[in-house]
Amino acid sequence: MPENCIFSYRTAENPKTLLDPGADAWKNPAQTALISRLWNGKDPLTSGPEVIATAASLWNETSIFFLFRCGYEKLHVNREYPGDRSVEGLWDYDVAEVFIKPAGCSGYFEYEVSPLSQYLAAHIIKPWKNVDFTWDSQMKARAELDEKSSSWRAVIELPFQPMAGAEPFKRPETGDIWRANLLLALGADPSRHYMCWQPTLTKDPDFHVPAAFGCLIFKN
Repeated sequence: MPENCIFSYRTAENPKTLLDPGADAWKNPAQTALISRLWNGKDPLTSGPEVIATAASLWNETSIFFLFRCGYEKLHVNREYPGDRSVEGLWDYDVAEVFIKPAGCSGYFEYEVSPLSQYLAAHIIKPWKNVDFTWDSQMKARAELDEKSSSWRAVIELPFQPMAGAEPFKRPETGDIWRANLLLALGADPSRHYMCWQPTLTKDPDFHVPAAFGCLIFKN
């Protein structure tokens, strides 16, 4: 399989069960994507634990789910942020992210989750110029932090209906291909890491490069 493709596998599991990062459905994913390179394609330089992540995906008729497993060097979170609504500014702290561009859409959707289950969702109409942070994504997130092992894992559920309400498109069927990128932002400046599954290759850190998105393929 090409390195720029990730499969999302159809599942009949209860959605509530899938929101548990330790659920059996996530224990042996058929395929994972590795988030190990900086936005510019280089390897991160660290003096401690590996700052890499893996991602896996499942889907059903109403939502797509992603599981992230992440390592970190030094935890960088804001414990004052709420966990019951989308939080602007979450991107300044440790987050795993997915950008999704359904087939036929001109814009795309940004989702973030922190090690504390905080989350952000936005409709990106035009990167950096026209972004709807008021969009009601109905996203759900659950994370588990293990500070002893300098790692965390999280599951996010992304319903299709709110996406279709923002940009009309056909709901996915087996074999459909969307565009996506998987991302990880860790640590505080000046040693912050901006990491990508598909590097954006910009001069300065910038995740918002749709031309760099890989393929998200829906499978049975």
